[in-house]
Amino acid sequence: MEMYVAHFTRKYCDKIRAGFIGLDNIAIIEKNTDANDSLFDCLCNNLALSRLRKTIPEPEKFEEFCRQHPYLAERVRRIESRLSRGRSGSLTGVKKPQT
Repeated sequence: MEMYVAHFTRKYCDKIRAGFIGLDNIAIIEKNTDANDSLFDCLCNNLALSRLRKTIPEPEKFEEFCRQHPYLAERVRRIESRLSRGRSGSLTGVKKPQT
């Protein structure tokens, strides 16, 4: 199904990257996507990067929002951790095999 809406996904992800989309929109995306959805991945990656850059408006409200949305918060935290280490790794908790 996702291949049929790829154009819309790409456009909305561009909107997410352009700036903070608001807590209501974040909640809608989280509610209506699953863990493997590219729009959810885009959202989580953008939020993690914004937190590291400290560019999220009203960070106290966002932290409260994260307490109410633990799955989203955990995904963002894992991405933040990966970004701060400068490494790529699994977002599902499964460790990548060493080669």
